[in-house]
Amino acid sequence: MAEQNIQVLTAIVSNNSTESLVTAEATIEIDDEIAYKIAQLSEIAQLDPYRAVTDNKGFLNGASGVVQATGNDYRAFEAGVHAYAVAFGQYQSVTKWTAAGGVLKGITTIPVMVGILGGTIGVHPVAQANLKLLDVQSGDELASVIAATGLAQNFAALYALVTTGIQSGHMKLHNKAVNKETND
Repeated sequence: MAEQNIQVLTAIVSNNSTESLVTAEATIEIDDEIAYKIAQLSEIAQLDPYRAVTDNKGFLNGASGVVQATGNDYRAFEAGVHAYAVAFGQYQSVTKWTAAGGVLKGITTIPVMVGILGGTIGVHPVAQANLKLLDVQSGDELASVIAATGLAQNFAALYALVTTGIQSGHMKLHNKAVNKETND
């Protein structure tokens, strides 16, 4: 047998973790008109990449916070979610909401590759405290928390959009921050 001359080009794994998909679902009893409006916005985010970007940003506001708080790489996570959002030919929202009779149902399926041991996680006291607070026993459990948090954050953003409006909430927070700085 001839000796083979094999050279390793790289040893990095991909952050596109499509083999590690996690799904979260929610069912919420809510005013029928609000449920219907949220479902309409969700449908637009499946069809319009501009709406989908904003929808996914809202999702990631929650999900990425959990990833970062537990010492995992939120940039790799976000890159994977964005890649998955375009996996079916056009960039679309990673959440879907449907409404029927005052019941709103939401679902998300996203790629999540996270851990609860090793690397930064093992030496960062805040990451360790957050994992203890979450009481997760595995990376899979943490992935479920991440997906559920993103879905909850997406719901909150969509709810605000169809009721009081995002701008109203942002301005209240801005005013609180400005007033606090002025009074300090």
